Amino acid sequence: MKRGALILMALAAAGVGCGQSITSPSRGCRRYATTLGYIKPDSLAQDVVHCIWAPPTYSCSDGRRWTYGSTDDFIDEARTPNRVLALSKEVYVSGGPMPGGSYTLTTDYEYDSQRRVVRLRDRRGSIAFDEWDGVGRPRVGTLKDRYSGVTTRVTVAYDDAARLMEDSTGEISGQDHNGNLIRDGSLEYVVTATADACK
Repeated sequence: MKRGALILMALAAAGVGCGQSITSPSRGCRRYATTLGYIKPDSLAQDVVHCIWAPPTYSCSDGRRWTYGSTDDFIDEARTPNRVLALSKEVYVSGGPMPGGSYTLTTDYEYDSQRRVVRLRDRRGSIAFDEWDGVGRPRVGTLKDRYSGVTTRVTVAYDDAARLMEDSTGEISGQDHNGNLIRDGSLEYVVTATADACK
């Protein structure tokens, strides 16, 4: 069975078909995913992921957690494809190759007064951004490698029609029309249930 068929089956199971859709809420609200189907990159098997918005965090049962400065930031983030307004993102990884087998990957974000990301720190090192697009998303920055200290220019490209973001180091993510993450590197998700968070 192909991925497309799995996605259609997941939507059908959630009651989302030709006559029904998961539509966008009003501008003062965000429609966030509460249940997702997680498509494993090495197979066609699918797991169910449950998520909850409990201010200031949005956390999911697969070990992902975002922390925000306010509910407004959580809601406003979804208005522009692939814009980030979180203070941090954590991904818990179990069964890794290191002793103990588990670890947490953390990404921290810093912002200027215009709510533009000026610095990002993650497993690669630190990226200082100095160019943004018209809606405040970072376009160009300098990555300082976490281990070697070597600096490299990084560019970020956005495909708003496809709702994808990819940078020149190979990082890629994608969202649905409500701003829910449905692609994170090689991981793919399909949203099957939602709830609204409002200001």
